[in-house]
Amino acid sequence: MLISDDTFEPGARNIPPALLPGGDLSSVVFFDIETTGLSWRTSHLYLIGAAWMDGSVWHIRQWFLQKPSEEPGLLDQFSDFLKGFSRLIHYNGQTFDLPYLRHKYSFYRRSCPLDAPESTDLYRLLQPFRKLFSLSSLKQKDVERLLAFPRQDRMDGGELIGCYREYLQTGSEELYRLMLLHNHDDVLGMVSLLPLLACPALFRGHFAAADALQAGDELQLLLLPELPLPLPLRAENELCSLAAEGNHACITVPGVRETMKHFFPDYKNYFYLPLEDTAVHKSIGIYVDAEHRQKAKADTCYQKTEGLFFPQPAVRFQPDFYREYRQAPSFFRIENSWPGNEQELKNYACDLLQRLL
Repeated sequence: MLISDDTFEPGARNIPPALLPGGDLSSVVFFDIETTGLSWRTSHLYLIGAAWMDGSVWHIRQWFLQKPSEEPGLLDQFSDFLKGFSRLIHYNGQTFDLPYLRHKYSFYRRSCPLDAPESTDLYRLLQPFRKLFSLSSLKQKDVERLLAFPRQDRMDGGELIGCYREYLQTGSEELYRLMLLHNHDDVLGMVSLLPLLACPALFRGHFAAADALQAGDELQLLLLPELPLPLPLRAENELCSLAAEGNHACITVPGVRETMKHFFPDYKNYFYLPLEDTAVHKSIGIYVDAEHRQKAKADTCYQKTEGLFFPQPAVRFQPDFYREYRQAPSFFRIENSWPGNEQELKNYACDLLQRLL
């Protein structure tokens, strides 16, 4: 077994610890594995790369098997190494790396070290943002290009399998260098992606709702992300649009001028007046001729209001209005006291952001 140690500087310097779940870089290890196939039964693990931060210095270590029979020893060394960390970070490791390693540890009757640390899959965190990033694929190399990560490796995992098989026959130093380089760039590439976690952080509510402005028939929500966005975000749907960059974000919500209906939930206490196309409480309706009134139903227990309305994915502001009974979305009107407090505005912004994904 060959072990290679090195230090490096991540492409994105001064990475805020708040980008990571748990918020502590000192207890985190990034890792990636290389195997000779997808099935743990018919393939071998031949390379593991891990990166971690010690003080202010980033380290990378790679364990390389010169022959497949060293596989149990590699698992033992990796198990001992992981004892110093409380969180694993990987890229799509939930689908491949973790299950593969668990099966290998079980096959060799070793205790699996992967269950004690917390686990973060960068692929799954970034997956909802593929369209916002304008990516047709979420392969790690494609995501790295968003941040101009200077990858030197030009091979893929499938090509490396042939390299390793040839290495077993020849012991070629050049093949060894190429395999380490690929794994090296995969691990460092993961570290370079950390700034992108500011995007899911924004959509999870890590922002301050700075202000809400009405400009004509539009509502503008001004947000201050807690973490700087490493690239501009633009998104739009039928309810709103988002423009975000750096430490600023703005959600624009177009309003609609029309007649909306507010439905009363306790319809059994109302009469519906067909001629007026409105519902009135029974305390008033009893004075209307019986032939001009009827018991209200859930879908006829409403009063109409004309004006400027703004959509809300969830009912955050009352009174709520609809075009028709149970026809989403709900709408609200701007009142003098709106939005009430910052938390209400923040909840509304979060609802809109989630609809943009």
